[in-house]
Amino acid sequence: MVIDTPINDERLENIQNFFEQLTWFPKEIVKRISYVRPPSKREIARVKQLKEVYSEPIGEWSLKKQLEDGERVLFTNDFLERGLLSIHNRILAKTPIQKYQLNGCCYPGSRRLYVSVDGNFSICE
Repeated sequence: MVIDTPINDERLENIQNFFEQLTWFPKEIVKRISYVRPPSKREIARVKQLKEVYSEPIGEWSLKKQLEDGERVLFTNDFLERGLLSIHNRILAKTPIQKYQLNGCCYPGSRRLYVSVDGNFSICE
């Protein structure tokens, strides 16, 4: 399902009610949700530069509803779970890993930043 703007609580609640009222539609079916076009990194950086708060309306609505009633099956559950999947699937080891594959290109000062254990920032690699 692709959701276009405007995205607000009323609209998301209407979609939730629609799925809850479908008696023939299995509740456990995963509903994939995305925006028409997610904001680009440039747009997010511009918003942060203007000191505005970056908004994630689907995630915010989902979190609020989960906190209100954790037993309710939301049509946005997969949206939340995909966001947490990379954390859940991370490598866990009892001892330090000898070899670790890099997870992306580094453009020093642009895409990655090295943060030391004492909180100092350095250019990656």
